Amino acid sequence: LMRNMPLQKLPGLARKTGAYVLKVSGAKTVGDLRAFSMSALVDMFDTSLAAWLFNISRGIDNRPVVNRSLVQSITAFKSFRADSGASLADVCRWIDDLSDEVARRIASDTQENKRRPTTVTVYWRHVGDAMRPRVIDLKSNFTRHRLLDSCMLALRRAKVELPLTGVGIAAHNFTPIATGASSIDAMLLRQQQQQQQQQ
Repeated sequence: LMRNMPLQKLPGLARKTGAYVLKVSGAKTVGDLRAFSMSALVDMFDTSLAAWLFNISRGIDNRPVVNRSLVQSITAFKSFRADSGASLADVCRWIDDLSDEVARRIASDTQENKRRPTTVTVYWRHVGDAMRPRVIDLKSNFTRHRLLDSCMLALRRAKVELPLTGVGIAAHNFTPIATGASSIDAMLLRQQQQQQQQQ
């Protein structure tokens, strides 16, 4: 599986170390590196680098697993062909779909990480133009429908001209939510999940 993978794709071999390993060993791929015995690698490199190269080329990585940090934003985006762009009907349909996707991911993130976004940005792009954003403050009583309505209102207020070549939604600026049975946010999350199950 990794045999034809370039050495630079392995963690720790993207820059100077990878260039050094290539220069000394001539190995360009993981398969090339794996062809060397441990003793051959020790002849070329110091013992610790040789042992690490021997293991990493065989898919062995003894570094401790580190928890990922939480995502900083939940984003969904749709691009349209530049030659035709998107009509108003396309934009409305995609804002609806993107709102649904972002709302589902927010609900999952809220349940898993006990936090909620406080801001949403709706993005759009015209043919040959840079991305344009409009920031929306989210209230604590967030729902999928409120997200959709807020995004559509932001686009109308911005007087977005058609055709568009892209539209997207990003939820960010997360804040912790209160936990416990009496939490309003927890109640709203349950309501949102019930609504999603009914759809």
